[in-house]
Formats: sequence, structure tokens, C-alpha cells
Amino acid sequence: MKILLFCLCFSFGVFALTVLARSQPRQSVPVSAPVLPTSTPEAAPLKAQPAQPLPIPGPGSALVRLPERERRVARAAAERNGLTAWETEVLAGIRLVENGNEGRQYGVLDPRALDRGIDVQAGWAAATVRKNRDRFVTATGRRPEADKAGYVAFLAARYCPPEAHPLNRNWRGNMFRILGLE
Repeated sequence: MKILLFCLCFSFGVFALTVLARSQPRQSVPVSAPVLPTSTPEAAPLKAQPAQPLPIPGPGSALVRLPERERRVARAAAERNGLTAWETEVLAGIRLVENGNEGRQYGVLDPRALDRGIDVQAGWAAATVRKNRDRFVTATGRRPEADKAGYVAFLAARYCPPEAHPLNRNWRGNMFRILGLE
């Protein structure tokens, strides 16, 4: 009975979010440069870090769990936005946790990113990872690689705040499991 009630509530919540997202008028606001696949990155990695090609992910990697095409998209978005190898893993983790349908693959619900394809979704998610890296460094004085669990918790509070939707309370724990931070 509890499972049936949960399924009904979950289905209604998904339906309500879909209707709400589609009922909002589309805005013709240009997308910022870091988002589009053909653009150049506006922000370089943290000052003392030269841009380097991302290494090939290992067997336990979140990136390896993505299909090949999605892996290429994630790596391209990460490179455009100046993400480190570990931040690219975070980006892949977001894709795996969100597991959204077409046009919502990374869970980005901004009207400018909805239904625009996986490249735009990955770009917006990568820009969010980068911006939260900068916020995290400013707030803590540590790089995300030095405090992985702290960074994921910091990102979770902004990317998927638990108070925004009941299912969001699972996001942080799911990211921890996918990234091996448990």
C-alpha cells in the first residue's frame, strides 16, 4: 500500500512539474557563451592551473558509466567551461543522478536550457559546476579536489536544494554513492 501511495505521489509530482515547466512562456534570451558547444570558454580554470586535456577515465569512473556519445558531450562541455578531471566526474555524476529525458538530461530547468538538447543541458550543468567551484573556493579556501565531500554537499545545496522538491533530498546521497564518497 505504501509503495502504491508513493508511486501515485511521485507520478503526480512529475506530472505537475512537467505541466508547470511547459506552461511557462518561452523567452528568447540568448544563452551565455560557456553553454553553447560552438563557443569559447569565458572562464579559465583557477588562476595557477594551466588548461590540460582531460585524462581517460578509470574503470570506477562516473564518466565511464555514460554511453560513448554522452561521454563525448560531457567532456566537451567540461573543456569549454574549464573543469578539472574530478569536476568532469561530478558533471557525469549529475547526468547519472538526474537521468532526465530528452531536453532535461542534466536536470537543468531554466527555460533557456529546456528542450534544447543534451549539449545545452551539459553546458549549463558544467557552468554550474564551475561557478560553484569558484564559490566553494571563496567560501572555504579549499579546492574541490581537496574536499570532495564538502564540495558535493555545497553543490547539492544549490543545484538540487532539498526544500525545492521531496525527491531532492536523495540527490546528495546519490551523488556521494556515484562518486564513491560514502
